Amino acid sequence: MTLRDLEIFLEVANTKNMSKAGENLHISQPTVSHAIAQIEKEFNVVLFERVSKSLFLSDAGYKLYHSSKKLLRDFEDISLELLNTSLIKIGISEDVPLDLIEKFKRNLENKYDICLKFVLKDSNVLKKLFENNELDCLFLGENLFSFKDDLDFIDLNFVLCTKKENLSLSPHNLKFISWSNSYPIKVLKALKEKYILDIAWESSSLDSVLKLLELGPYFAFLPEIISKNYEIISDINFKKRFILHYKKDKFITKDFKILLNEFKSIKENGLVF
Repeated sequence: MTLRDLEIFLEVANTKNMSKAGENLHISQPTVSHAIAQIEKEFNVVLFERVSKSLFLSDAGYKLYHSSKKLLRDFEDISLELLNTSLIKIGISEDVPLDLIEKFKRNLENKYDICLKFVLKDSNVLKKLFENNELDCLFLGENLFSFKDDLDFIDLNFVLCTKKENLSLSPHNLKFISWSNSYPIKVLKALKEKYILDIAWESSSLDSVLKLLELGPYFAFLPEIISKNYEIISDINFKKRFILHYKKDKFITKDFKILLNEFKSIKENGLVF
């Protein structure tokens, strides 16, 4: 009995007619009959009972029907899993600079025959997907979660920015957008000494912060690598570490090793694309 025999059997069971099953599968009626006869002979059972011009499952046929459906579903899942072995799924938290990620993705895919898929969601959702093995790794801001298998990716410098047209305003007229999960105590202290810290918005998304900065007299910390379209208004700054989380006890594919080596290269050489 082969998988093809089971596909034919299921089609006969669904159509209750061997000729119709053959038409749907684009094979001849004798081929259908032969496949059914082969299964019956191999297991010494009768799969169908004929009533008028229709075929109905016997007790043995009924059992095989449900087992066959599950078997073919499992086979399809295995096939999809094997086809996706070259696809690396990476969860990205909302505080990660997407410009950096897009440049990294483009650089890696240009250098290697590798395919990356980034999943941008709330960090708690990402954690659940990662624990259920639906993601190969996570790239998150430091201190979001603690995992035993960490690989430092890069330390980014954050600087205080606003739009150029806001420079003529008094610092006290600027409203603060708070979005990083945590600021160093000395940074908060320096901010309070220099500004009236009127927090107008709180967000976990860097993309939202960038949009808000365009809307009014706001200022916020931005990764220095994406601050070229804004004015740095203070020497107050801090560094934040972004970490790659992955499971060392999981089978590491060839493509995933390439990814890890590229991350390590960035960490060791301080490269920014």
